[in-house]
Amino acid sequence: MSTPYPIKLEVVAEQEIRDFIKLTLVNASIPFNLLTDEPLKLELPANVATVSILLNILRSKKKMIKGHLTLPDGRMFDLDEEGFEKLNLELIKVLSTPQQPAQPVNWWAYFIPEIKDFFKEINSLVRWYPRAIGGGKRVVTRNFVFLILVVVVGTGFLVWEERISGDAFVFLIGILLGYVFAFLQRFLGITTGGQ
Repeated sequence: MSTPYPIKLEVVAEQEIRDFIKLTLVNASIPFNLLTDEPLKLELPANVATVSILLNILRSKKKMIKGHLTLPDGRMFDLDEEGFEKLNLELIKVLSTPQQPAQPVNWWAYFIPEIKDFFKEINSLVRWYPRAIGGGKRVVTRNFVFLILVVVVGTGFLVWEERISGDAFVFLIGILLGYVFAFLQRFLGITTGGQ
């Protein structure tokens, strides 16, 4: 009774009894696959706890139900007093037989999906950050170059109109070149090789 293949249950009963069986299975946290509702046909996980709970549920309504329960190995038990007794003996036999101990579940195994999602987020951030920084650097560089061009063109126009001297224009160009080199070193990360 410890195989992973499903237990098949077929119950012929009134709607109220069928609903009672489904509700008690849900309340007992036993997953089931509903094949048909009339007659009630279910597939349940094949384990001792499921058979034990199912046996108690069906026994509580034994006079109002008909049908059978089929184990994964093909053995069929009728849902009457004799079938319940045979199923109970089978359950006792399985419980009294030494079983392999269940493998312990690591506490972190439940968090694997969240950990995968976390690493996906980190991966997307690692891919996004350089593009965002690169885009920001391009905007600042474009604005910086535009500002320098406006200053040079404006000063060149003033020299053309003879409002300022050529020496002042050369001095301004020297200052702007110093700012350009400082900008390239600090903002864009260009450093000298000797340091």
